[in-house]
Amino acid sequence: MKAAFIAALLLFMTSGNSFAEGSLCINNNPQAECKIINLSAEDINNLVAKEDPVLVFKKKTETFNNVSGGDLLIAGACKEIPSGFIRKVVSVKEEGGKLVIETVEGTFADMLNSRLAVPGSSRSGQ
Repeated sequence: MKAAFIAALLLFMTSGNSFAEGSLCINNNPQAECKIINLSAEDINNLVAKEDPVLVFKKKTETFNNVSGGDLLIAGACKEIPSGFIRKVVSVKEEGGKLVIETVEGTFADMLNSRLAVPGSSRSGQ
């Protein structure tokens, strides 16, 4: 199962956005520019609260420079997040020096209809 997921993800990453039709990005707009943002170990260590639907980080890291509504945050299973998660961003704001990201549950279908983002770049996969 894990191998199939990895194979599907690699196929997606190398094929561009061939799944754009019927995209689940912002407002069901197939032309929307949503990204997949894979959280790093630093980002996960900065996570101070994970109470659905809100994620609170100690500080804004480079990973979050271009995060906006509709983007997907992905965290693999680890000690801090045993089940991992896929979360779709609803809003991003800074409060008291902390980064507060409101999210909703994301899906594998959302991932197939997004773009893979590299920290520090606005968009990749094209």
